[in-house]
Amino acid sequence: MKPFKEDAFPLLMKWIESEEQVTLWSGSTFTFPLTEKQLIAYQADKSQIAFSAFSNETGECIGHIAIGRINNRHQSARIGKVLIGDPAMRGKGFGEEMVREAVRFAFQHLRVHKITLGVYEQNARAIACYERIGFKKEGLLKDHARVGDGYWNMWEMGLLEV
Repeated sequence: MKPFKEDAFPLLMKWIESEEQVTLWSGSTFTFPLTEKQLIAYQADKSQIAFSAFSNETGECIGHIAIGRINNRHQSARIGKVLIGDPAMRGKGFGEEMVREAVRFAFQHLRVHKITLGVYEQNARAIACYERIGFKKEGLLKDHARVGDGYWNMWEMGLLEV
């Protein structure tokens, strides 16, 4: 993983192809279509640390992840905007490896005690990934996001420092 830079903007804009995808990826942070203007503002936000993930084999950028809501007083942070962009790269363990690296970074470098995240209920693969890492479901937020003509529930998950 490397710091998120402007050269990754075109990939993110290419990877996010619908309102549903932008919501799955970012909650309410971004709107569809994803634009360079939105990404410039996001990159300038100093309350978070965003990363691009690269394949060790090819050197290609394959994903994105961020650590935000860093709270030194409460020693907590939130992982978000987790995405393996190329559909051909999904299901191969890259997302889990990326989240594990972000967790390691947050515990070791940010010195947090707890990491949280939110994941929409229908994203079963992401939920399973987070549970393998050790995240626990802490509560279900009903009708948390309006998408299209319906609403999505979101699981709040947490992981404590070991």
